This record gives sequence, C-alpha cells and structure tokens, in this order.
Amino acid sequence: MSTQLTPAGVKRALPKLRDYLSPILYRRVEAIAAQLQDDGLIRIDDAIAATATTDSPRLKGSAFREFRSTVAKAAAEAGIRFSLEADKRKSEWAYFEGDDPLTAELAARSDKEARAGLPREVVEADAQVPGPIRVYFSAALQELSQPHSPAADLTKRVKTELRLTEDTPGFEFASSADALLGANRNDHLESACSRADVIIVLLSPEYLEQENPEPEIVHQSGKPVVIVSLRSVSADAKTRGLKRPHVLWDREPWEEKDNTQRSHSIGDLLAAVKRALSREKPPAPYLSCTDLLGEHARRTAKGLGAQESQVPLHASRGRFSTTDPEASYDAEHRLAKDSAEGTSEGYTPRHVQAVPTLLEWSKNRAESSPRFAALLGNVGMGKSTALKQLTLQLLDAREQDASLPLPVLFDLRELNGRSVDDIGPSELLDALMKRTHVRGGTASGDEVLEVAAQGNCVLLFDGLDEALVHLTEQQGQRLIQRLWQIAGDNPTTRLAISCRTHYFRTLRDEVSTFLRQGRESVNESDYLVLHMLPFTQEQVREYIASNVGADRVDSIMAMIGSVYNLTELSTQPMLLRMITTALEPLQRRALRGETMRSVDLYESFVSQWLARDDGKHELLPDHKLLLMEDLAAQLWRGGRRTWKVQDLENWMLRFMRNHPDMELHYERRLPGLWKDDLRTATFVTRSGDDYGFAHTSLLEYFLARHLLRLLEAGADIAQADWAKLAPSPEAERFLIEALLGLRMDELSVCLDTLAELGRRQETGIRVLTFAAAALKLGLQISDLRGLDARGAKLDGFRLESSSQLDLSGARFDGASFRHARFQGLLLDNASFAACDMTSASFVGCQMTGTSFDSATLAGATFRNSALLACSTDTADCYQTSLIDCKAVPGLPSGARSAPSPQVGFPIPSTLTGHTNEVTSGAYSPDGTTILTTSRDNTARIWDATTG
Repeated sequence: MSTQLTPAGVKRALPKLRDYLSPILYRRVEAIAAQLQDDGLIRIDDAIAATATTDSPRLKGSAFREFRSTVAKAAAEAGIRFSLEADKRKSEWAYFEGDDPLTAELAARSDKEARAGLPREVVEADAQVPGPIRVYFSAALQELSQPHSPAADLTKRVKTELRLTEDTPGFEFASSADALLGANRNDHLESACSRADVIIVLLSPEYLEQENPEPEIVHQSGKPVVIVSLRSVSADAKTRGLKRPHVLWDREPWEEKDNTQRSHSIGDLLAAVKRALSREKPPAPYLSCTDLLGEHARRTAKGLGAQESQVPLHASRGRFSTTDPEASYDAEHRLAKDSAEGTSEGYTPRHVQAVPTLLEWSKNRAESSPRFAALLGNVGMGKSTALKQLTLQLLDAREQDASLPLPVLFDLRELNGRSVDDIGPSELLDALMKRTHVRGGTASGDEVLEVAAQGNCVLLFDGLDEALVHLTEQQGQRLIQRLWQIAGDNPTTRLAISCRTHYFRTLRDEVSTFLRQGRESVNESDYLVLHMLPFTQEQVREYIASNVGADRVDSIMAMIGSVYNLTELSTQPMLLRMITTALEPLQRRALRGETMRSVDLYESFVSQWLARDDGKHELLPDHKLLLMEDLAAQLWRGGRRTWKVQDLENWMLRFMRNHPDMELHYERRLPGLWKDDLRTATFVTRSGDDYGFAHTSLLEYFLARHLLRLLEAGADIAQADWAKLAPSPEAERFLIEALLGLRMDELSVCLDTLAELGRRQETGIRVLTFAAAALKLGLQISDLRGLDARGAKLDGFRLESSSQLDLSGARFDGASFRHARFQGLLLDNASFAACDMTSASFVGCQMTGTSFDSATLAGATFRNSALLACSTDTADCYQTSLIDCKAVPGLPSGARSAPSPQVGFPIPSTLTGHTNEVTSGAYSPDGTTILTTSRDNTARIWDATTG
C-alpha cells in the first residue's frame, strides 16, 4: 500500500522517472514537487499553475487528469509506485503517493539485520508504521490572520518546540486560516479536523461567537483536543461542547503573559500535546460514549493485577445482616444466613466461583435481583482480579451481543488521597477517568452519569479501602454517598465495590458502611456479598501447573509443605504468585529448616529483583532500598499512592543531598542517571504521568522497613514518624514479622526504643496499639513501664499477654476503654483516673496502688486478679464484679464478689425515670439496651448494664 510522500521523498523518487517521461512532462512534475508545502500537500490550483513552463502552457481540466494518469503509467513502467493524487473528498489538495527509495533501502537493510541469527520460521508481530503527526490549530480567523498577534506568536513557538522533539516521526501543521478564498469553510474545517492527530484550540471570545462553526466541528471530530486560553473568556460563556475545566492558562491567558512567562508556559502546552498524542492505535473515528466507556473499562481492567494464567477464584456467598453479633472476624461467619440454604446451627455460607457468580448477577434484570454487590476479602485474595475478569468477559461478550450490560471499571486508587468534599459525582468520575485517554475522545463524568441513568450497565469500583484509608470518617462517608449517587435510581444499573475486609474494625462498621451511609431505601436484600476465599490445595496445584509447569507441581508442593506456615501463605493468590517467582531462594531456605513468614517472601522477592537489576543500574542495591523506604514513608505521610515524575525526582535529589555519606560511594555526582535508575526500578511503575509502587503491598512492605529502621536508630529519630504515620494492618504485620526475625541483640535495641516511645505522650497510644497487635503474633514485649496513653479512645481494645507485660506506672487518664479486655498485665501504680471502662474486663492482672479515681467501672469485671491498695473511692462501681480476686483493703463500694453464696433468685435492679405505669419492655438483639414504654406517653432506652 502506497503512502503519502514527503517533499524530500518525492525528490528522491523523481530520478527513476526521467527515462520514462518526456522532458516537458518531467519538468512539470519537478515544478509541482518544488512547490509542495512542508506537509507534502499542494493546492490543486497551484499544481495546475506550476505545469506552465517556458515552452508550454499550463494544463487545464481534463488535460491535468491525463497528465496525472501519464505519470502513474510511467511509474509502473519504471517498476516503482509513484502517483500524483487529488483529495477525493474535497478536491482542493493534491499530493504524491508512492514508495520513498530511502525507506525501501532502509527496510531491506533492516530486514537483513533482523533476520541474522533467527530461525527460518518465526512468528511475525504486527506493528503500526508511524507517519508524520498532524497538528491542527483551531482559532478565530481574525486571530490567525495578523502576523504579530498573540495567536501567531503561540503557533510559531509550538511549531518550533515540536520540531525539536526527539524520537518522533515529524510533524505537519495546519490551521483555520488555510481555507482557500471562496471555498466552503465548513468543508475545509471538517476535512482538516478529520486529518489531524491532535487539535490545539486557541480559546477567545471571538472563537466562541455563534457565527463561528468551528467549536462544534472540533467537538464532533472525536480527535484529542488541547484547549489553551488565548484571551480572557467570561466565566459564564457558553463553550459549545468544549470542556472549560480542561483549559490551560484559564486564569492567566496567553495574551496577558510577558515574554518570559510565555517561554515558561509553553512547556505546559507541549506536555498536554504529548499526552494527547498517544500513538498506541491509528487515529480512530469518533467514538460513542458507550464505546469510550467500554475502552476505558478494558484499559483499566488490563492495568489491575498480573496477566498470568488464572485459577478460578472462589468466594463465600451471603448477605449483610444488621442483627449478627460482632464477636467473630472469621470469613465463614461474617455473612448472614440465607434461610433457604440451611439452619442457623452450623451454617456455612455457600461457596461459589466468584467471576461466574458476578457475571450472572450483572446480567440478571429481575426485580428481585440485588442491585449492589460487595466483594470483600483480605489483601492479595483476588478482589481486583475478579473485577478485572468480570469486566473483560462482559466486554468480549458484548461484541457478540450488544444487549448485555456495559461494564465500567474504576480504580479508586486514582483518587490518590483526594477528598471529595468539594467535588460532585461528575467531577469524581472525571478524576477517575483522567488516566485512560482513548483515541477518539474521552467520556466525561456527565456522560457516565447519563449512561448510568439510562441503565443496562455495571459500575465497578475497585479498592474502596485504599481510597478511605487516608480520609476522615466524614470524608469517607461522603465518598461512599457519591458512589451511590453515581449509581442513580435506574434498577438496571448495577454497582459493585471491592474492599479489604479488615479495613472495618467491627462487623457493625462494615454493615454501616454498606447499608446506612448510602440511602435509606438500601437494605440487606439489595446486596450480593462475596467474601473471597483462600485457594484450596487443589487450586494451588492447578496454579503451579499452569504458570510453572505440570512436571514441577509435586516438588514445589513438597517444598511448600516442608516450610513452616508456607502452606497457609500459599493459599493467598498474591503470595502464591510471589512464591512461584522466587522458587530457588525459597527452596534453599526450606533445606535449612528456616521459618517462613509473609515478610520473608517479600524480602526474597525484593532481593531477587535487586540481583536481577544489578549491573544495569547506577544506584547501589542498599541505597535503592533506602530510597524505597523513604519514598514509602513520604507517600504514606501525604496520603498518596503516586507522585508526578518531577516530584519524584526532586525528592530523590533532596534525599541524596541530605545523605552525603551515600554520595561518597559514587565516583562523581550523576543526578540524571540516578533519576533514570529510580524511574526504571522494578518496584516503581508508571501510570500516565504518575509514578508509584508496583503494588500496594510493596508500599506497605517498604513502609514497615522504614519504621523498623527508625526503631533501630533510637527514640529521638523515630518519634516524628511513629507519631504521625498510621500504618495499615498489613504494614504493621510486616513490621512485627520483621522484628520476629531479628537476632536477640537487634531485637533488644528495637524494644528499648519502643519502650522509650511509649513513655512519650506523642507516641504512647501508637505504641500501645502496636504492642497489642505484636502480642497476638507472638512477639514477646515485656516492658512498657511508664507508658503514656492519656486520652486514648480505644473502645473494644484487647491487650492480652501470656508473660505478664509490665505496665507499671502507666498513665491512662481520661481514656475510653469501654468493652476492652486486659489480660496478663502488671499494672502497679498505673492510673486509670477518669477513664470510661464500662463493661471492661481485667483477667490475671496485678494491680498495687493503681488509681481508678473518678473512673466509670460500671459492669466491669476483674477475674483472677489482685487489687492491692487501689484507689476506687470515687469510681462508679455499679455492678462491678470481682471473681476469684484478692482485694485489699476490701471491695470497692457498689462492687460484687464471687464466688459467694447466693440464696433464692437474683435481686432485680430498679430503673427510674417513667412517671406512670410501664406498659411494655424489650431487649435489643445484642442484649445491651432495653426499650420501655409508659402511660406517661414516653419511651425510654436504657443501658442494660448501668441502668
């Protein structure tokens, strides 16, 4: 297939025609070639005029067509492809088509080089051959017709800068002022926009005048558009299809900038043009909103998770319940019972394949089918993978059956910690779609809302927890409300959300998030709930067979089984993927009989990456680890998941400057190479213009390494980040497991730092919660004397030690520990003054001289504990129980002791408040509150413990 030749290509091809054309005809072809524009075009009138030579008149009408035909025949006789063509649509332009001899020569040479060393038969890959990039300037005619106008200055600067751009196939330029005098202007504009790869709109009041048809033509072209403010436009002006929020320099138009400001600002425009010029696909025709959303969903789906062979993901199916107790975090008991599936005793939610179940749910239009779906599970359990597979399967199926629902997948990580307080549903959608630009246009938030309102679509929001973790509770509620608003009221619009289960502190929080923060009409029957389940051993074997090799399944399974805890870890899809990519080092550890934890897998994975990159990069591996740790802390501190490349590089240079001892290891300072090394690090990936960690778990792993390094450095250095950073449960687990792997002398240093941080008010509460998590995982912490946790709000908190954690002299004044549990603690001389400890329990605790002054101990229980000389005179001890306890000098006022003889029935408590006869009463399902009604025309709610 011939392509349009450049002026230089025409000149290279002409000599091959010399022997096949008469001298007059050859000179005519040369004359036309000499007047070609930079883009290889010539107006037909100019081409006809050029055929006039000193010894012959110019060709007219049919004579010019015959001339073109003669040139084509001569080229055929010469054995080359070469012709003079006219624009078949508008008949305004002419150009030469054919094969550039230089291109053919280079192609033959490249073919010879490429085949050297290759087998005779190879699988060929398709690729697009890039041509010149066509840039079209769209502006008001009067702006471009003045040679020294701001518009002329802007277009001149852009052309100059783009022509200097490296690694591009060249540029061709056109503008609104190119139309021939007397030609149909609308036809010219449509033709120019259809040929363009990118359109630069120079916005001004004149451009938006109703008489100018160009804004609508640009909007309808479906081509990438970059809008810049040439001259100030009023805020309420109608933009006629152009997106006002996307305008560059809207507050400081080009006309108002001085020369220096213009030089600085041109880079913003060039960056926008380059973003628009994604050449992954040939220029596409205008895409409908549905097509754009489908392409957005496909690109988002391909960006989530690895592309290895997948094993069917299993889930536990159930529904939310507002009456279930909060006692269990077990996946098998988090979901309410469906009465059709079994009895309440020993009920196990039905196990299903996650993706087929979601696919069936998305297609089901019955009124009884739930509109919403919640995909829950721990980190690395396949939530994102399930949504990705659902999206791609639906998109593929729609190619055969357009009546199927349209899936639109959004990655909530794209919010990057941004609050939604000041944006509505449309702006939220714009923010989520900004990185999935599609050739032919990008659907706007308003268009997504319109599609949702029309129905027959599935809105999929992945990673709710990663958006909520850096928002306040109120901001998180507003984000969830926005998602419900986006879903609208059309019953055929489905909404699915994925979220880590343990983001929620309690089951009540989980139910509240999904049922009570959206709309009053949403109830438990409106939800399909899938809790992702670990792989079974059969699934693990299937995964290994598909991704490693069937012949290695038995040996790998034997290795996994020989390592402590590795069998359990391998049931998590993400960790299994890591195991199969780091088999050799894991097998060596297994032979040595070493304990294997999650953090060990990540350490092995990271070490393998560093070894693979060694020799290719400038930064030393140890220095790269330090950079990754600090990057993780910086991102987490700012509530971000990614940084712009400039922010990333500036941070790295500041880090290197602040660590001069690191620069000593390099012969010379090479910031350019260091920046390249950082951007190409295996741990860091690029999404659009943003850089971040390849996976959230890597961010959490390096954050844990950062916190561990601070513990090793001492309390003064560690205090700031231990006070401000609130790591996720995964990052905290990584840190605890890393501590468990230290030598005793190294661990002792870290625990001493932890104890010192506990004595500081800024970090005391943080240390207390960390200690509770660490004790659960088997890290023995024995000394937190003098801990300062005043004012802590830790209702439901559990601090349980098997070896008597020493909290002597700890200060908990003013804290709230309702329903908390303390076990195996030494609390001599500790202070719980003014604490709310309603229904708290102390088991196996030693308390001598402990203060409970002005504390609320209503319903609290002390079991197998010693209370010696404790101050309880001013405490509220209503129904406080001491069971198998030693109390000296005696029981607190109002407390009860057991074992003690009990005769007859228990004495009922009296609740006072009604002024007339009580007519009815009832307990709440969880037994914590009582509702009564009375003939005094009031209803009262009582605390069942305190009255």
